[in-house]
Amino acid sequence: MVLEYCGGGKYRLVKPMKIMGYEVPAGFVTDGASIPRIFWSVVGSPFTGKYVEVAVLHDYLYSGAEDVSFKEANRIFYKGMRKAGVNRAKAYLMYKAVSLFGKKRFRRD
Repeated sequence: MVLEYCGGGKYRLVKPMKIMGYEVPAGFVTDGASIPRIFWSVVGSPFTGKYVEVAVLHDYLYSGAEDVSFKEANRIFYKGMRKAGVNRAKAYLMYKAVSLFGKKRFRRD
């Protein structure tokens, strides 16, 4: 996965990315994992860690580009993190955070 900075904490995907049966197109803009700065020392920053690629997919699913529900997008995020090697506790914490606070960013349902 190759990203280029495009300002304001956003990055653009340079090449398409295939992950978990989805293809995120080149040009898609993401802010990575939406982790508040206060938690970076515990969870990691938006573009570090084993969760980065699945966080980009999660943003893509939240954008409304695929026909998935809010709950399904979050389940895919959790499964992707586990598949990438994120430990169960951290993956669950991040899953619960998006489930509780991500609805306002979701573009479908």
